[in-house]
This record gives sequence, structure tokens and C-alpha cells, in this order.
Amino acid sequence: MRTQKLPHSELEVSCVGFGLSGQPSWTPGPITNDDIDRVSRLMQCALEAGVTLFDTASPYGLGRSETVMGQVFERAPSLRERAIVQTKCGQIMTDDDGNLVTPRIDLSKREIISSAERSLRRLKRDRIDILLLHQPTPLMRPEEIVAAFTALHESGKVRYFGVSSFSPEQITLIQRLFARRLVVNQVQVSLYHPRRIIDGMGGTLCVLEHLDLVHQRLSGVATPAVKARHWVPAGDSIIDYCRIEGVQVQAWSPLRHRLPGAYQPQTDFTTLDARLAKLARELDVSAHAIALAWLLKHPAAIVPIMSTSNPEHIFQNAKAAEIQLSESDWYALLRDAIEAVEAPSGC
Repeated sequence: MRTQKLPHSELEVSCVGFGLSGQPSWTPGPITNDDIDRVSRLMQCALEAGVTLFDTASPYGLGRSETVMGQVFERAPSLRERAIVQTKCGQIMTDDDGNLVTPRIDLSKREIISSAERSLRRLKRDRIDILLLHQPTPLMRPEEIVAAFTALHESGKVRYFGVSSFSPEQITLIQRLFARRLVVNQVQVSLYHPRRIIDGMGGTLCVLEHLDLVHQRLSGVATPAVKARHWVPAGDSIIDYCRIEGVQVQAWSPLRHRLPGAYQPQTDFTTLDARLAKLARELDVSAHAIALAWLLKHPAAIVPIMSTSNPEHIFQNAKAAEIQLSESDWYALLRDAIEAVEAPSGC
């Protein structure tokens, strides 16, 4: 698998990362030997497939994700040396003793530092490679965030810092006070969430739609039922912003259609899934590998964070790095993705 330099850093990371958000489960309880064996197998397979970037977060599995990774590292020191570990702070679901509390986002200096220290203990590491703020909050104070980042870096506990799901303005609030560069912004972007890909491309989409309709008429495939696609409202152009600022864009949940319980517009991915399956048969790879290859073709060098509990799927997904989608196929998938997203009422 090819690698790329993480901007503003000394790290070389794989073009696809592996996430442990569901490993182990979110069911409270002690870590078992089966948990450790399973995660060890998954991480070893990921390394064999060329993955070096491993993504977790303090709330995943109510802290058990970091804990099981630490147990794996204790068993296999060589894996610890090869893995680049990225974790996140700020999402609060439990207190320091592991008891459930009302969820909130806390980006205070105290919480960022204490969360990083808890992560280090769980991971059984002396230093976190990359620490991300898991989510922005209306109550965040940039000066506190920067003070926490500075203290963690100067103490040698964290090498590099980034954010997740932050807008350009929210990133700027921090970066203007921080002497070091933020290196990552992890956002939700994929064929199933294409809005960020088409930010600022409204004119292009209008022209493409017009050309498609003309092509259908000229080729004789148009029908009286043909209709314009739904409009997807503009966003914040975060991908272009990150390209300008040299911030790596990572894609979380690049293969998931919907988040349980999260508000999302109604969607129908039948046509998109059918095209993915067709391309997968033609190229003799999995449909998931095609979906990841679609992201990898973007010139922003987006790093998808895949997640699976099946070792074989890791090797199948890793083939995405070898797939060269044609521009025709890339645009066909984009059209299907846009058409699947239902515009909100009134837009």
C-alpha cells in the first residue's frame, strides 16, 4: 500500500487507515482474552495489508477500545513500534471511574490534558502520535485548547494535533493562536455523504446535469419521466480549505450509509450500490474497495479510515490503493451519489 507524508510532520502514513471504533463492543465489562486476540488479529492483518495508521478515541467502547489496543501492544512490542496511533478527546460519556454520565462535549484545558493522560495509560504508550479534538462545541475557548496542546507537546506526551468535524472558521480559531500546525481534520465524506466533495461546485453540477439531459435526448435514451436531480445545498468547502492550509483530510465511516440515531436526509442508494457492484465485478474487487478507491482518486489525498471486524475484509479493502478508476466511472458514481441524497424541504 502506498504511503504519504502527513503534512507539517515527520510521519509517513498509509493512504488508508484502520479504525477501532467498534472494537471491542460498546457493552460495559472487562476486556477478555477473546477481545485481545480478535483485535490483535485485525491489527496484524492491517499491518500485513500495508496499513500503518490506527485510529481510536477515548469514548470508543467506553474506553475499552484504547484499553484493548494497549493489551495488544503489550503482547506484541513490534506492533507497537510499527503502528502510528491516533486517538481523540472531548466526547464525554463516562466519568474517570468508568461510570456512565450525561454525554457532552468538553474541550477545556483540564479535560484535554486529563483525557490524553488517560489514553496514554490505556494504550500503554509513552506518547500519542496524533491527538484530535473529537468534535467542536459552542463552549470551546481557543486559548484553553492551545494551552492544553502546548503543555502536552512540551511534556512529550503528544507529537501532533488535529481536529475532527471542524469547519474552516473553527480550525482558524485555534490555528491563529497555536505556534504548531494542526495536521488532520477528520470529516464525514464518502459516496454516501458526498456533500463535501461538491462544495463550491454548484455551477459544475448544473452544467453536468444539462449535458446529461442533452446526451439522453441525442442518444435516444430519454423518457418523459426523466427529471432533474435533487439539489444538494452548499457546505463550507472544508476540503479545499484543508488543501490550502496543508491539513490532511481523513474520512470517517467511509463505507457506512447512516449513523444510528443521527439526523440524516432520507436516501435511496439502490442505483449507487448497483453501479458499485457492477464495477466490482469488472475489476474483480469488492464494492467497498471501489468506494474507497473513489475517495482515493480525489487530489486532496483523502485518507479513508476503514473499520471492520472481518480480517478478510481488511485485505479486500486494501486493494483500493491499487485501483485506478477512470474519470467516467468516478463521475458516474458521483452522479448516483448526488441523486441518492434527498434535498431538505424548501431547498
